[in-house]
Amino acid sequence: MPLDFTKFNTGTLFLVRTPEVFPVGYADKSFEDMKHNLHFDYAALLETWNCTDGVLWKSDKFPRSSYWKDEPRDPIEECFLAADKYDMAFLPEAGMMDEAFMLEHKDGMGTFFNGTTYRYGRVGLAPACPYTLDYLVEKYDALYEKFGHHKSFKGFCMPAENGASISYDKYTKEAWKKSFGYEMPSPEQMYADKALERKTFDFIAELFLTMYKKLARHLKQKYGLPLMHYPLAKLSSDSYFQPSSVYPQGNISLMDKVEDLDMLNLQLHPPLNPNPYCFKFETEFLMGNTNNMPCMADTHFYHEYGAGRLPDATPKRIADTILSTLTPWGISFFCYGFMAEELPLWKKELNIGAPVYSVYRESHTVDARREFAIKAMDYVEILRPLMQGTKHSADCAIYYPEHMNNEYMYGSYPVEHIFGLHEVFNAATIPVKIISRMPTCASEEKLIVLDSVKKISHEEEKALVSYIKDGGKVVVIGKCCKEIEDAAGVATVLSDAEFISSPDSDDYNHCYIRIPSAGRHYTEANGTPVLLYNDGTPAITRRNNILYIGVSDAIGRFGQYRDYYLASWWKNYFTKEKLNSGVEFHNVYVNTQDRHQFVSCDIFENTDKKLLFIRNFGVDQDVSSVNWDVGDDFKITKAWADGKKFVFEKSGKLPVFEHFAAIFAEKQKED
Repeated sequence: MPLDFTKFNTGTLFLVRTPEVFPVGYADKSFEDMKHNLHFDYAALLETWNCTDGVLWKSDKFPRSSYWKDEPRDPIEECFLAADKYDMAFLPEAGMMDEAFMLEHKDGMGTFFNGTTYRYGRVGLAPACPYTLDYLVEKYDALYEKFGHHKSFKGFCMPAENGASISYDKYTKEAWKKSFGYEMPSPEQMYADKALERKTFDFIAELFLTMYKKLARHLKQKYGLPLMHYPLAKLSSDSYFQPSSVYPQGNISLMDKVEDLDMLNLQLHPPLNPNPYCFKFETEFLMGNTNNMPCMADTHFYHEYGAGRLPDATPKRIADTILSTLTPWGISFFCYGFMAEELPLWKKELNIGAPVYSVYRESHTVDARREFAIKAMDYVEILRPLMQGTKHSADCAIYYPEHMNNEYMYGSYPVEHIFGLHEVFNAATIPVKIISRMPTCASEEKLIVLDSVKKISHEEEKALVSYIKDGGKVVVIGKCCKEIEDAAGVATVLSDAEFISSPDSDDYNHCYIRIPSAGRHYTEANGTPVLLYNDGTPAITRRNNILYIGVSDAIGRFGQYRDYYLASWWKNYFTKEKLNSGVEFHNVYVNTQDRHQFVSCDIFENTDKKLLFIRNFGVDQDVSSVNWDVGDDFKITKAWADGKKFVFEKSGKLPVFEHFAAIFAEKQKED
């Protein structure tokens, strides 16, 4: 049977490069380890980008890589045999064009405006070139013809790690002129005209998307096997959070339009900040922007050239990172080699330019990473049946579609702000999710948060107006676009104040928030003041179902301004408004009572079950308790703390846990 991506699966990328780092028996040993120790269901071959002169496998149709040309072995056949033996799925990817083929068709290579050619991503030729699709179809057909008899051939990995870029190759320029009747604009023309820039990038994205759609349709119609795609996705580094002049459209929203895809597996290349919410934010961003498509996020144990460092070697952080990339469809790793029992093969470069950093050459670090990776995967096995078939759920939703990132520069105020906002919700243990579509009625979402949103479409504006008219609750933070302010009935101006306090008190010893000197903060006069700045102007106001928060910088950049009062204010507000999804969590810490909460609560549910997933990112607990109103139709039936069962009903104390607590409720059958 093919792999069912609508269910919970665990898997990894499996890289093959040179015989030196892939000795005889390595595939068998690795797949046995993946199956029995790490609980993996599948491994996906990512055709290594630096094998530029041919394929790794034996083929009569394609030249063989110089790494393997003198080898009688076929490493891909060895992978399939091992996957067969250990009852795993092996999903091959065939996205590389060899250099000889590209040079035969130089007029289809990626081309800068000055005529200089380049390899277009990891595919090779530009998407508009007809040879691109022809090559990929022939290569995937050849792969299946050679390996399709294996029972482990249960799906395909689509050509991976490709962003859409502007190319001035012959075929792209011809397609542009055919569509618009004039020559493609130069970079200077685009940069001088934002509308033209947007038009050009949308056109390039459509060419890219059309090629992928045709390839996916061919594979699905001919073989009927599931298709998984690994988009290049450096969410917090240098892909989505960039100006549109770098990438025309985020890979999530682009690949989400390929109807024949069955799974989107996001490669996270975050800056690997010590902040433990980093992976969690990106995973929730993925769930919120893939809509109904099954999705996973990678736990990244490979190299990190951008930040120049690997994931934190602290054993607890290894488990934290793994648990942060859980979705109801499973969990994935990039890539298996960094969970292998030994590292000697990786002391030699697996990929050119991707060395193992010195910290991971230390045996005790390797052992710790291995130990806590296995521990985390044992936890995942407990959570597998609980999460499968659910959706990430919360009464509070942050509106943050991927297309907004085209308006935001990486490292800019709005981008850092949205991450900080998400962090403060987590710190206040308020279940929150990210949505990419504006709701139209209050029954869709109880409350949406609009944080410094600079632009919305006319359709989204109409949806917001309809949502507010229907009684939907909205939190507006900072300076949003005019369409949002008009719909919400707020009008804002900058404020020069420094503190916020209770509106009925001038005692600054009881200030809620100290405004960062470099921060941006606003005031507005249409609502009733909830909190005041020190100059007496409103900092937070309320008008019907609209809460306006002017102190946007202090609310958002929580990672730099951790404040117990701030987290408590959010928690108290959402509890009072009954927007906390029925969850009331309280923590007391050793030696630091009532301090910043490095914890989070998330809910995953469907019509028959609910899971409350509580995380501990590093606080020393003295005692914690939770009250969870699951509703009259549900009953809490199971609970775990770090993998150990405990008895729990509607409310009460929790055992001390280092990583997670999971409380599971089931719908009660009618008598």
